[in-house]
Amino acid sequence: MSFVPAKVLNFYNFLIDKSVADKTTLKDTFNAVQQDPVQFLIRIIQRGILSKKKAMDLWSECINIAYLNLNETTVQKEALELIPEKIAERYNLIGVYIFGSGMTVAMATPWDLDIIRELETLTHRNITPVFCLPDEIKAAIQIYYKSSQSIENSVKKIDLSAIVGKGGYLNIAAMRKLAMSDSIIDLSLSIVLYALRERATDIHLEPREGYLSIRFRIDGKLQEKFKLPSDLLNALSSRFKIISQLDITERRLPQDGSFSINIGTHKLDFRLSSMPSKYGEKLVIRVLGQSSTISLLNLDRMCINDDILSKIKKIIQTSNGVFFVTGPTGSGKTTTLYAALNYINDPGSNIITIEDPIEYTLEGIVQVQVDVKVGLTFSTVLRSVLRQDPDVVLVGEIRDAETAKIATQAALTGHLVFSSLHTNSSVQALTRLVEMGVEPFMVAPSIIGVLAQRLVRKLCEQCKEPYQATKEDLQNHFRLDCDSDITLYRPKGCPNCNFSGYYGRIAIHELVVITDEVRELVYKNASAQDIEKVAFHFGFRPMRYDGFKKVLRGFTTFSEVVSTTVIEQEIFSKN
Repeated sequence: MSFVPAKVLNFYNFLIDKSVADKTTLKDTFNAVQQDPVQFLIRIIQRGILSKKKAMDLWSECINIAYLNLNETTVQKEALELIPEKIAERYNLIGVYIFGSGMTVAMATPWDLDIIRELETLTHRNITPVFCLPDEIKAAIQIYYKSSQSIENSVKKIDLSAIVGKGGYLNIAAMRKLAMSDSIIDLSLSIVLYALRERATDIHLEPREGYLSIRFRIDGKLQEKFKLPSDLLNALSSRFKIISQLDITERRLPQDGSFSINIGTHKLDFRLSSMPSKYGEKLVIRVLGQSSTISLLNLDRMCINDDILSKIKKIIQTSNGVFFVTGPTGSGKTTTLYAALNYINDPGSNIITIEDPIEYTLEGIVQVQVDVKVGLTFSTVLRSVLRQDPDVVLVGEIRDAETAKIATQAALTGHLVFSSLHTNSSVQALTRLVEMGVEPFMVAPSIIGVLAQRLVRKLCEQCKEPYQATKEDLQNHFRLDCDSDITLYRPKGCPNCNFSGYYGRIAIHELVVITDEVRELVYKNASAQDIEKVAFHFGFRPMRYDGFKKVLRGFTTFSEVVSTTVIEQEIFSKN
C-alpha cells in the first residue's frame, strides 16, 4: 500500500483554512468528486473557483511537493530513455531531467513511495518527484515517446498493394479505405506527434524522385527527418485531407483546410495546404497554437528590451489609436499581439478579435474567425464589431485599403486597435498605409506606435560556449576601433539541441513611437528614410541594434542577427 500524506486527503480543509473561496461552493465541488483530492483540484480549476496558477500554488503548499508545468519545461531525452514507455503509461509519470546521480520525475501521484522506490531500482538514480496534472502527463507521454523508430515501425505495418490497380490506376475507393485504416491513422498521428516533440512549427511532406521526404521546420530551419516509400504519399495525403474535410479525388489543384488533434486536455489546431508538383502532391502542415507556446503569451517573459517594453506598455494602455506589429510571415507577430492583449485584458474591457485563423484561445476575449467563402471578410466583420461596443479590437492582418480605412476610423472614434502588417521595418508601416490608399490626414493622428520584429535562433543554454570578441567583431558590429575584453557565445551542439547549437527562438525588435514630429512628417507624406531620421532623435533604434544587444547578453549570435536583418543606412554616424 502506498502511503498518502494526510495533507493530500485534507486539501479541502486546507482551502477552507486559507479562505480562498466560498465554503459552500468548495463543499459541493468536493462531494461531487467523491473526495478524490486530485479530481477535486482539477474540478476547482475547471469551474473557475481558482485560477490554475493559484490552485497549483496552494496544492504544492499543501502536499509540500512542487508543481511542474510540462508545457514550460524542456524534457531531456536521457531522462526519457531511462523509463520505458510502458512504465510511464502504467504509473502516469515521465522523466524530466537528470542532474548528477539524481533525476526529476513528473508524477500524478508523487507521494506514492512504492512507485518511487521502483523507479530508483529501475534507473539507479535518486528520484525527486514533482506533481503534474494527470492529463498533462498523458499528453507529454504521447508526444515525447514518439521517435523515428516508432514511425518506421508504423510504416512496416502498411500494405499498399491494394490501392493501385491494373496499369497503375489509382483506386480511389481503396485509397479512402486505406486512409481510414488503423495503420495509416497511426502513421499520420505519429508524424504529427514526433513533430511536436521536435518543436516543429511546420511539417513538409515532399514527393521526390523515388521517395517521400518528411521535413520539419525547427527554430526557423528545415530539417529532413525521414525518407519514406513514395507509395505512402497518396495514402498520407488522403488521410490528412479527410480529417481536413478536403476532396481526396482532387490532386491537380491546390487545396487549403484545417484539422484538430486532442492531446490530453489540449486541442491542438493545424492548417493544411496541398499543392501539385512534378512527383505528386506536396503537403505542408502548420502547427497552430501549440500548448508550449501559450505559456509565452506574457510580455514580461518574451525577452523584449526593457526600454522597448516600457514604451509598448504605455502604448497599449492608451484609450485609442492603432498599434501595429509588422514583419514577414512566421516572425511571431500574432504571439506578440496576443501577449499585448493578455497584458491589458480585464473584466471591465470588451475585447474582440478578428482572425484568420484563430491561433490561440484567450479567456475572457471574444474571437471571430474570418470565412471568406461566406463573405465574412476582415472588413465586413470589423464593421459589425464596431457596433458591439468594443474597447479594444484586434484585426489579425490589414490586407486591403478598405480594412485599413475602417481600422484608422475606429481609432479616431475612440477605439484601441491592434493589427499586423507585412513590412520590412516599423517606419515602412506608416508609408505603406498611404500607399494602400489611406489618406495621410487619417494615418497621422490614428497610429500611436509600430513594432517591427524578426525571430532569431536562440543559443542552447546547455552547450553554448564562451569566446572573446575579436577586433573585427567590435569594428563591424559595434563600430569600436579598439581591443576590448568582451565575452560572447557561440553554438557548440549537444543532444538537447540535436547538435545544432540552438534551441528555440527569440524576437529582436525596433519600435517607432509616433511623436508630434513624426506625425507631422506623415501628414506631409514624407519618405520612410526621412521619418526614420527624425524618429532616431526620439529613441528609435534599428532592429539590428536590438539584435546586437542580445548577442552581448548571450542569447544569440552575430550570424543569426545579420542573416535576419537588413543593413540600415548609416543612421548612427549621421546623427
